[in-house]
Amino acid sequence: MAAEKPESNFQRFTRRKREGATGIVVEGDSWFAFPALLRLSLIQHLITNYEGLATWFQLQSNGDEAREMMCGEQYTEFLDLQRRLRDADVAVDAILFSGGGNDIVGSSLLPLLNTYRDGMDYMDCINHPRFEARLAGIKLAYDELAHLRDDYQSQAWVFTHAYDYAIVSGRPVHFLFFAVGPWLKKYMEREKGIVNAAIQQKIIDHMLSQFDDMHIALEQAHERWVYVRTQGTLSRNDWNDELHPTTAGFAKIAAKFEIALEAKLPGLSGE
Repeated sequence: MAAEKPESNFQRFTRRKREGATGIVVEGDSWFAFPALLRLSLIQHLITNYEGLATWFQLQSNGDEAREMMCGEQYTEFLDLQRRLRDADVAVDAILFSGGGNDIVGSSLLPLLNTYRDGMDYMDCINHPRFEARLAGIKLAYDELAHLRDDYQSQAWVFTHAYDYAIVSGRPVHFLFFAVGPWLKKYMEREKGIVNAAIQQKIIDHMLSQFDDMHIALEQAHERWVYVRTQGTLSRNDWNDELHPTTAGFAKIAAKFEIALEAKLPGLSGE
């Protein structure tokens, strides 16, 4: 007798949803996909906390940019999933989306900065037209997410966030004998000559504040859309490197998501 084939992720998701679990689709970057061998990501905290109550279809990947997720192969993958779920008559309850951070760090940060000259303050160091254009591109990616949701899973709530105020420390992620990053300090100093630590931090704080404003506007523009306010949650000790919290830091962010999710998705309250 032939062994029964194991369920695919899609089959498991649809089965669990029909059994009454809350169905959540996840797309995003390393805040959702941080390697479990190093520390628990935001999504891993949520999966653990909602064990038995939710079923998850995960598409997240480290390094993803918001603009990449809503175009090309990644867009096609996300679109195909929405179509398959619709055709299977499965109603998704929530879409969790994390994106935009990778669009403005690392080498992507360089076009957004001016080369430092004596007497410049942090606002002078920002190439404002380029930064505003970058934000507009990120916003278009989120708008496309809203349109996809409206077309295929109009009942689903979308949950987004805007990270927290990253610390410009120059600290990379260490894994065995390898290091990944850093993504902020070295680019400011080596490529743009911005070496003053206070100016460096103010630049990132300003960019993230503008990112926050963008998310507020998205929440106001789209129905069934929740912007989870995570900025201001983490202390300096909650950051393990320039871009990612510690396990305890991710848990603090997850707690903010839990409040938002349970306010819209009663099935997650366990009642």
